[in-house]
Amino acid sequence: MSRLNINDTPANAVIKLVGQNAQAAAACIALVKAVETVEPKAEFGPFTPLLMLDQLALYEGSIARLYTLVCGSDPAKTMAVLHATRLGLIAADDLRRAIAGRGPKLDAEQVLGLMRSRIPGFARTE
Repeated sequence: MSRLNINDTPANAVIKLVGQNAQAAAACIALVKAVETVEPKAEFGPFTPLLMLDQLALYEGSIARLYTLVCGSDPAKTMAVLHATRLGLIAADDLRRAIAGRGPKLDAEQVLGLMRSRIPGFARTE
């Protein structure tokens, strides 16, 4: 069940997703700030990563572990992993296992390269 709704601001959307988890809050803030450079044509602007987290039912500690452990505290890699999961290129269960530290590790760098080839303008370095 979704925690976010149409009336949310980015700030209260972050609060709804992270609860009292400071690491998750820092991750969400980094993602919101990075949208402009990582995905300038994001359909939902700064809400895009927050909506993907909510759609995948990733909250609190799961957000912190995704950002730090799976994606090396890199907003571009985190958004790439979220998009790849949204597009069905990574199974949601595989992502949850990686976040929990079980099963095969996800190669976030490889996923970033894949999303650069699939989404025009995504995380361009030039």
